[in-house]
Amino acid sequence: RDDEEPVVPTSFGWTDDAIGGGLPVGGLVALVAPPSVGKSALALQWIVGALLRDTSLRAVWAAGEMTMKGIGKRLVAVGSGLVDGCERVRKNDASRQTARSGSARAAVAAAVGDRLTFVQPPLTVAKIDAAVSETGAQVCMVDYLQLVTVPDGGRDRVADLDRVIGGIRNIATGRDAAVIVASSMSKVAGTTSRAGQLARGSAELDYAADIIFLGDCADLDRDGKPVEAPDGTIGVNWRCRKNRNGEPHDLILRFEGDYQTYGPGTVVEEYAELGAGAFAGGRPR
Repeated sequence: RDDEEPVVPTSFGWTDDAIGGGLPVGGLVALVAPPSVGKSALALQWIVGALLRDTSLRAVWAAGEMTMKGIGKRLVAVGSGLVDGCERVRKNDASRQTARSGSARAAVAAAVGDRLTFVQPPLTVAKIDAAVSETGAQVCMVDYLQLVTVPDGGRDRVADLDRVIGGIRNIATGRDAAVIVASSMSKVAGTTSRAGQLARGSAELDYAADIIFLGDCADLDRDGKPVEAPDGTIGVNWRCRKNRNGEPHDLILRFEGDYQTYGPGTVVEEYAELGAGAFAGGRPR
């Protein structure tokens, strides 16, 4: 009982230090947030970091939301900033036929190789489980929960979600994998609500998840859009609502959209003094 729980380090100290060393093996990490907050981006950064840190690691990405081209552009943008000797490439430049983007694509592909397997829609628990089993993946991302279907479903969406969450939990425990699941929530819901309420009504996530992060943009302008600081980043707070194996620690981060990359820290003091809504798109309002 005194042994430490096995984890998969992401290689990002601002995450690993907060959750006990890494993603829990046999456990479920839930990223719950409204659309466009950056659930997929955070999970992709974790997985790329883990794959680069451990060259024997394998991962599965159940892609219910993004196209393969969309994931590929994000993968190059994130990976280009992490692979040694590679120049960073913006997401929108990742697929362009330039020497820089071509070099980045080749470098990221060589570093990740065939160790990242994609499961394409329609997504089912059985399909995801088969991919994890066949590849021997130690990490799995489900993007996202509400797009996974169950046999004979459709009559009661909350009951269907409960079954999906239970099935994904079984993948984690049965395959000894660290599973990340993105879950959408209504924009009108607040982060003071219970996680089950935020996951479109299913309470099962409260019980199944080992770690739950609820994400929200730190600053919004008058139109409800994220406020972009002069350095091009936006603040995203991932509030830890549950950590089964330790103390809950929030991730207070900045997100750089061009490179689909998160990092810790705050904006410059001059910007902070102006207060929320002072800037939009990097320009004074």
